[in-house]
Amino acid sequence: MQSMRHMILLILLLLTLPFLHAFTATIEPVKPFLKPGESASFLLHLQNTAGRNETYRIIFLEPDWLLMTDPITAYLNGITLAPGQQATIPFTLTPKRKLVPYVYILELRIAREGSDETQTFFIPVEVKSAHRNIGEFLIAVSRLVDVPREVDPRHPLTITVNLKNRNPKVIKDFTIRVDTPFGRNTTHTRLDGFEWKNVTITLPLPANATPGEYDVNVTLIADGEFLDPVIRDSFIIIPYTDVRIETNETWGFFRKRTSYTIINKGNAPAAVTLPMRIPFSWLGHFTSFRAENGTRLEKSLLVNTTGAYALTRITLPPGGRMRVEGQLSYALFVWLTLITILALVLYQVMRSPIQIRKDAVVVGVSQGGVSEIRIVLHVKNLNGKKRFKDITIIDPLPRLVELIREKDERFGKPRVYVNEREGSVIKWYIDSLEPYEERIITYRVRSRLSLLGKITLPRAILTFKDEDGTEQVTRSNLVRLDF
Repeated sequence: MQSMRHMILLILLLLTLPFLHAFTATIEPVKPFLKPGESASFLLHLQNTAGRNETYRIIFLEPDWLLMTDPITAYLNGITLAPGQQATIPFTLTPKRKLVPYVYILELRIAREGSDETQTFFIPVEVKSAHRNIGEFLIAVSRLVDVPREVDPRHPLTITVNLKNRNPKVIKDFTIRVDTPFGRNTTHTRLDGFEWKNVTITLPLPANATPGEYDVNVTLIADGEFLDPVIRDSFIIIPYTDVRIETNETWGFFRKRTSYTIINKGNAPAAVTLPMRIPFSWLGHFTSFRAENGTRLEKSLLVNTTGAYALTRITLPPGGRMRVEGQLSYALFVWLTLITILALVLYQVMRSPIQIRKDAVVVGVSQGGVSEIRIVLHVKNLNGKKRFKDITIIDPLPRLVELIREKDERFGKPRVYVNEREGSVIKWYIDSLEPYEERIITYRVRSRLSLLGKITLPRAILTFKDEDGTEQVTRSNLVRLDF
């Protein structure tokens, strides 16, 4: 058991031999921090534990830092030590560019020349701010700076800074500087020893500021000395619309004009509906809306308990201004009414005072075709004051039909004039027609052949004389029979 233990120790010793160094090296921090423009300083303690002279190299590969030794040849040419000799080499570390406050870990290696033997060190270097920390002056509170999350730009941005001096020393000039994309506000106050104080700062915003998120930076300065870090926050400007509408109505010849001036003083697009009241809903067809550049705008109609309205809808950009003219024109309606009245008057004046209308119906069928037709003539005096006399009714018949004589002919026996080529003509004579008097003449015709398809009966002609003895002529309608 004893020999087994010795064997294990021997094996462990053999395993650790490759990791034994022929030199010892340590790094002692002298000033392991720096501010802008300064360097951090350290001491390198080196001893040759080998049995011969050895040269040692300092390897430093950090790209943002500069290493300087004293003397400089220790870094450039290496450090040569006799067996058992010791050396202490001061060196500094300096950033090559401006770095943010932070603790940086830098790698430095010591290598024995002519071998792969190295020792690696990780050196922490703290980069401090050029300004003093807020914590040196103020006690940490739940929220040092209160910034509202949402802001209506019509009202100022209100920021509250909570201060408490953790020292007995009086800060005569404690400055709070607030920066936003819309400007800067600088507020000065006095902070006595151990004093609590809430400072409220208001910053006006442009009312038309574009909606969105904006940064705000708060810098604290104690008696001229800037305190780190700068407090960064943000706020959101909310969208809103503020529409003003000016209306002016004017009247012209059968025309009503309504002018609208629309202004959007908000910071967001605004949809605006412009109503124009009209007496009746059907007058909406006589309305129109136009923009100031002459563009015709779409319209719609609305009828509710308050009345009828013609509407148009527009969209204004933030800060936009627009003029719209609505028009209700009665002129077309008036002209249509006048034309209708004139047409009715002309119709009453120009129409014949005696009306004749012709109707026909098939009453007999033979061998699959029409064989007999009844024809009715309606004659009426349309004038309520005048009596007409010497009335002659002429009804031509097609060549394919002939008159059927009736035993009872109320208006007297008609005269029939036969033309083999043109067809027959029937005439009736009426002495006079009193105001609103109506006569109905009925007769029948038979076809010479069985008729199939269509037949057209020509217009009947009526002649008469008015009270002045002037002869006038009027005609009935055509009659078409399908069978």
